[in-house]
Amino acid sequence: MSENEQRIAQIRSLFNDITLRAIMVSPVITINVDANLSEALESFIAYNITHLIVVDSQIKLKGIITQKYIYKTCSPRKIMGDISGYDPDLLLDGDSVYSKQTLDNFILRHMMKKNPFVLTPDDSIASAVCYMAKNNIACIPLVNDKEAVCGIITNQEIVNFISQFV
Repeated sequence: MSENEQRIAQIRSLFNDITLRAIMVSPVITINVDANLSEALESFIAYNITHLIVVDSQIKLKGIITQKYIYKTCSPRKIMGDISGYDPDLLLDGDSVYSKQTLDNFILRHMMKKNPFVLTPDDSIASAVCYMAKNNIACIPLVNDKEAVCGIITNQEIVNFISQFV
């Protein structure tokens, strides 16, 4: 076995030996399945996140909503110049603006990605990386043995983990 092959084997072993519990985000920012799209956007902005786990009143996973869903549903308008004064119908997201009234017409239960793939905190980092790469997704909810959401793993946590070794 060459030196490079040995290093790859060591890295593979590391990713298989370390569980998601070591790098997951917990507690998870969640949103209720009956919330509207403007509430989701407000959470994205307030918490500076791009994925929201959608749950029912028992914190059971119902789906995922991402900023991309909002963009595809109701494209923002680019802010051109100064927006002076307060307009309660406008939601500002960086240099874009959304109509709260328009977003309020969409309920998450009808828009979210239903029944997303899940892992547990005891699954390996390797299992998350392989699934995310194969399926071109950027987040996986983590559930406990009662199927309640207990964490989330995103591509950012994976990158942060890898960056420790560079």
